[in-house]
Amino acid sequence: MRKKENRIHSGNALLKKIYDYIDNEYESICNLAMDISKIPSMTGNEARKADFILNKLRELDCEGSYIDEAGNVIYIYNPNERNLNSVTVFAAHIDTVFKDLWDINPVIRDGRIYAPSILDNSINIAGQIYCIKILKAINIDINKPILFAFNVGEEGLGNLKGIRHIVDKYKDSIKEVIALDLGYQSIVDTAVGSKRYAVKIKTEGGHSWGDFGNKSAVFYASRIINDIYSIKVPDEPKTTYNVGIIKGGTSVNTIPEDAEIAVDLRSVDQACLDRLNKEFLRIIDDYDSQNVKISIQNIGERPCGSTSHDSPLIKRIIQTRRDFGMEANFRASSTDANYPIGLGIPSISFGVGEGRGVHTQDEYLIIDSAKTGMKHLMNFILRIIEEDI
Repeated sequence: MRKKENRIHSGNALLKKIYDYIDNEYESICNLAMDISKIPSMTGNEARKADFILNKLRELDCEGSYIDEAGNVIYIYNPNERNLNSVTVFAAHIDTVFKDLWDINPVIRDGRIYAPSILDNSINIAGQIYCIKILKAINIDINKPILFAFNVGEEGLGNLKGIRHIVDKYKDSIKEVIALDLGYQSIVDTAVGSKRYAVKIKTEGGHSWGDFGNKSAVFYASRIINDIYSIKVPDEPKTTYNVGIIKGGTSVNTIPEDAEIAVDLRSVDQACLDRLNKEFLRIIDDYDSQNVKISIQNIGERPCGSTSHDSPLIKRIIQTRRDFGMEANFRASSTDANYPIGLGIPSISFGVGEGRGVHTQDEYLIIDSAKTGMKHLMNFILRIIEEDI
């Protein structure tokens, strides 16, 4: 058995060894991110990417790694087989927003990798795999287990399916959750809560000439949308609404009998979100009648909340950033951290790379950023180890 590094007396030496490892391997991390980005994995269809990740973990001799009932890939780093209590969870989501994109060919240009999903979230999946590789290669001991999850259902209507399953299963043992998502320039400490609805409108419809004057579902959909966009919301706490999808009608000469809209309501404050939701439901109720039938379906819900800056988690990330001369820029967003935050579990989100164009086909990763991002991540993980000594 290899002799373990003494964390207490040679922490700087251990950190240097890790940084040297990253300097030698960061291009391989980017290459792995490109391979990951090539695998289509729109929300609800992540199985092929999950299999790829599981095979990578098995190549690293990650005994006990598996795919759970929800489709998440799970590996618990616990070299001394300690009890599963006070677990730190790292989660990198494996789904993407690209529904009809099956052929992805990354392009390297001007120090950047261009590929849909390369920043959100391929580089973080690759970074988490390499994090495990470093822990095992350098044989780093820990006092508490770390659960590494490559989870499904983070984007859109996935409704945080993967992280919900993990947190519900282990919530009595979870100390904190870190969602690896996007970049490291800022830290998400506040969860933007949301409620999402599919609204279906049904009217009599008919022929545009012969039935002129009959009620139109598209007409009522437009009136509902207008009323939603007339709702007054506060600038602070930030609260928003959006109608993102409109569907309806069959032809240019048909009065539409059916229409559907998708509505997104958001806020960083639960009371504001509840008031917005109440106003939205009032609008729907005002239009529902004998001749205009309206039904609504809740298609997603994410809790609000924030992680206390008195928590060891926040103090640790601030200390990590000081090592890199970075300010601790905190912000609000909707990530896998939402669900544990909503349950009172300290949680944050940050990533491994930097770039632009997220959720577009012009998305790119700055290659050199992966080097800094991996060192930032590993510095943070060593602080978890030191904190538990």
